[in-house]
Amino acid sequence: MISRLTLVPAIRILFINGFILMSLKVIILYLASKETGIGIIKLAETKGKNIFTLAGGYGDIIKIILRSRGMTFSILIAALAWIVGTINNTFWPIIANKKLLVPEAALPLFMVFRSVLAIVFLFFVIPRLSRGILKIPLLLGFAVYFAGQLLLITVPVEGMLKYPLLCLSLVFDGFGLGTISMLCEALIALHVKPQERARIMAIRFMIMMAVTAPFGWIGGFLSDISRNLPFALNLFVLLAGIAITFVYYTRNSDHSAEHGN
Repeated sequence: MISRLTLVPAIRILFINGFILMSLKVIILYLASKETGIGIIKLAETKGKNIFTLAGGYGDIIKIILRSRGMTFSILIAALAWIVGTINNTFWPIIANKKLLVPEAALPLFMVFRSVLAIVFLFFVIPRLSRGILKIPLLLGFAVYFAGQLLLITVPVEGMLKYPLLCLSLVFDGFGLGTISMLCEALIALHVKPQERARIMAIRFMIMMAVTAPFGWIGGFLSDISRNLPFALNLFVLLAGIAITFVYYTRNSDHSAEHGN
């Protein structure tokens, strides 16, 4: 699209398309959905209370999160996954185009390929792995994602071999991304109290956005030094995920919540 229309018109079309699709999504959700039982209870409990009173209640939610090792662990894993995803989505086209000299017109095809793989793994492979304790699937997801990032860094610049190797790295990325994303949501569902799910999820997203935000700048700084460095940072983040998962499941013997999933 950019090659045919130039950058500015293409971006305008994308924004208009995004506006139309998101508006349709909001309208369809509003018309087709209804309030949950917990939501109705919360509406009755908060009726007549101002926003400052409601905001003050989030202090208790933070205490609930900190007292629950399972919730703290799930938020840490989700934050690490967001960091890796942010760096990967931002700097993958740069390393592919600027270092590996993949034509700009071909870049969207690779990203679509990875998204399709993630969906396939999400629906057909990962559900078979996520039965029972989630330790092994989590470690497997982090390890496969690590292998994909390591392969991306080592892909040779010259020759046609780089294209199948890039596709292979995307297979690893798609599996790792799909596995970790699904298991993060499963961990939240298993450890979050239904009565406070909405507020805990709000705190979770706030923490993840706050933690993830600096890594775009850090990745850009590293990319100016070497196109490989943002992905080297990803390798350290993924190793941290493996270490945190191993320590959590080693120190906590009670995983009864996961046995029922």
